[in-house]
Amino acid sequence: MGSGLLEFLKKIQAKQLGNLDEISTKQTIILPILGHLGWDQSELDEIYPEYGVGGQRVDYAINCKSDNKVFIEAKRVNEDLDNHQRQLLNYAFSEGVKLAILTNGTTWWFYLPLQPVKWEQRKFYAIEIYNQTIEEIEKKLLDLISKENVASGQYFQNAEKIYRSKLKTKRIEETMPKVWERIIKEPDESLVDLIAEATERSCGYRPDMDKVKSFLADYLKKSEKPVYVPSVPKKDLAKPYEKGRRKDLNYFGHKIGTQAAMVDDLLLEGTTVREAARLIDSTEGRVRSHIRHLRRDKGFEVVKEGEVHKIKMDAKQYMDWQASYHVASLRSCKNFDDLKSFLQKSTVPTNYLDRLTLEPHTFEVLLKSMAEYRKERPSYKDMQTISKIRNHIQHREKNGWIYQRDGETIQLIDYQPIGAK
Repeated sequence: MGSGLLEFLKKIQAKQLGNLDEISTKQTIILPILGHLGWDQSELDEIYPEYGVGGQRVDYAINCKSDNKVFIEAKRVNEDLDNHQRQLLNYAFSEGVKLAILTNGTTWWFYLPLQPVKWEQRKFYAIEIYNQTIEEIEKKLLDLISKENVASGQYFQNAEKIYRSKLKTKRIEETMPKVWERIIKEPDESLVDLIAEATERSCGYRPDMDKVKSFLADYLKKSEKPVYVPSVPKKDLAKPYEKGRRKDLNYFGHKIGTQAAMVDDLLLEGTTVREAARLIDSTEGRVRSHIRHLRRDKGFEVVKEGEVHKIKMDAKQYMDWQASYHVASLRSCKNFDDLKSFLQKSTVPTNYLDRLTLEPHTFEVLLKSMAEYRKERPSYKDMQTISKIRNHIQHREKNGWIYQRDGETIQLIDYQPIGAK
């Protein structure tokens, strides 16, 4: 069952399916996936289409003769699913259905309809076929809606385990800042002693208790907002430069070279939805879906100023991203040919400048070319002076890029990866 599903998901990831209507989405994506999960669409007891619920109909009821039935509401590819959640949950709740799914073929949202929380909090997991690894998608589909697991009831145990883990993480993330603020406001003796001892080890003098407490009070007052524990990156945020991490994923966990990774790059620089869709040759709906995925599933803040969307990072995240992007993008480049190939695929504005240097140009020509480029990418504001272009090239040279110079003319002629013998 698994290998067939894996191959089918690979085919889906390789295609652009934005033009499919709802019927085509069902026939081309949703029903084949259910088939690979062991369900027979010719058997009504297994997949019942247009299942009646109180005068309304849900698109599919799986395992409908059992207490372990699952409701699936299907929409066309790129359809915004936000407006259809309440309807599905009402259907499921009225029938006592334990698991419900809302999907447009490439995005799958999973719900526990009977949980005693607000309806929008009943969603416990999301699959984004274009943004997640094939192996991760396959595992979750098998865990949650394979015929074997639904028939045995194991699907519900798997779903509750994910839901409880999500609640636990949310509770910890909400509680830690409050605890930290309380510790700073009302420090106990052990914290005061710890600070005093550390100060003595560093400078040779031990402050008294009142001095430490006064310092903590002043520190809290000087803060623009309550002091929070530094955020811990979510476990699914890939850092390819760390040992054991996949080297083909960018900082956000998306495979380098895919449309998802390209949108990440554009959002880091700042882009409009229309601009991003044009540059990656996709739909605006796909870009909006990716932005929601970054906010909801990856935990990143994507801010909007006018029509421009941009990923907002704190200083540590930005440094981690720079390190991971450089290593993940260039580690696969073993020679100059690899580097040229990478530059031709990249949508990052600075890589457009790099592509220009593959031919001999003066700095003045590079500056004018970047000005023309900004007309196509109005959200991009950098590289507006020759000084900035020179600094960029100097940074490249420190990382193994080799340029040939002739007066004010410069050309990228070779690449020697750092650490290569």
